[in-house]
Amino acid sequence: MIARSLALVLAAAACVGCGAWDAEARARDRARDWIDCEDVELAQRAESAWRASGCGRHVDVACTTSDNEPECIRVRFADASGVETTAPVETTGGESAPSTDDTATSAVRASLDERREDVLACASSERVVVRVEWDATGAITLGLGGDLGGSAEEGCVRAALADLRAPSGAPGSLLHLVRR
Repeated sequence: MIARSLALVLAAAACVGCGAWDAEARARDRARDWIDCEDVELAQRAESAWRASGCGRHVDVACTTSDNEPECIRVRFADASGVETTAPVETTGGESAPSTDDTATSAVRASLDERREDVLACASSERVVVRVEWDATGAITLGLGGDLGGSAEEGCVRAALADLRAPSGAPGSLLHLVRR
């Protein structure tokens, strides 16, 4: 009986962390770091995307969703007038802040829009979310959101956009919806 009870306890302990991760909690944690504020409130803007506000600042956050730990990045939501907004972010540690350089972000978005047909052809879709990260040299890493992440379609988009670069300067990241 003791051996069986011990086996149940060990099985339960092994399963701690099993199941889906909470993307909202991860978004809140990342936002706290980015805006350097412990008292952060989230307002959902889309599925797995929030506007985090606290200490007089805000940041827009979108996270991946799956059984793996969510990965969250800064994004930009359009306000009611259609103008995209973002909050300045200061970091205090070894992590690079995503770019607040509107010139770099705008240039990357424009490049993606110019190559819209290639992206949509690769994805065999009317709309697809492209995840872009770049370093200070302008080197870009691309991925697709949702179920297309890690797929053959993502490989096709990477190949089609292999020459894409961001302006050098600050590192950054964004999610960009490409649609017809």
